[in-house]
Amino acid sequence: RTGEGGLVSATREERSKAAETSRRFWQRETYPPFPYMVERRQIEADAIRSLTKPAALIWDYGCGDGWLAKALRDRFVLSYDQNVPGKTAEPDVCDLVVCGGVLPYLFHDYQVEALLACFARVAPRLYLRAPCAQDETLVNTYSEALGADYAALYRTPECISELLSDCWEPSEPRRLFPDEIESRFGTTQLVWTASTR
Repeated sequence: RTGEGGLVSATREERSKAAETSRRFWQRETYPPFPYMVERRQIEADAIRSLTKPAALIWDYGCGDGWLAKALRDRFVLSYDQNVPGKTAEPDVCDLVVCGGVLPYLFHDYQVEALLACFARVAPRLYLRAPCAQDETLVNTYSEALGADYAALYRTPECISELLSDCWEPSEPRRLFPDEIESRFGTTQLVWTASTR
């Protein structure tokens, strides 16, 4: 199905099924190691470091294994990930919210809007990274590369910019990684920095 603007539209039921697949995937104990992740993490840590001063309080929303806190030892990083026990602290206020790679697992725009509004209440600045596709793409399938069922909703850069603009003054999206460590799955990792309105 093609929706307005040529975007692939997914029904509420398809999005709900994908959300359940995604929830199961992220509750796994281990993930396949991709060799390019070490280099990606260094590039991303440097980008985030450049946005803050030493001793800044950063809320890492969707922290995964907590790599950012380890990489930015001269900052205070509060790690949050609903799928990781013990990583559920939420600040009343912080200097920067980092949200990397979370949006594809929010299958409804209202979820993204609510999350971005929450971020705007606690921080004046946002660093947002998301894998994007040229056309909105809902994936819900078995992945050989991941060795598991996997689901994600890859939005367009224009869609994410529009969602951001409700609460934030976003930058233009920019590529973060060089081609050799970019996604092998047909998406491009883009970064927005934003200040609250």
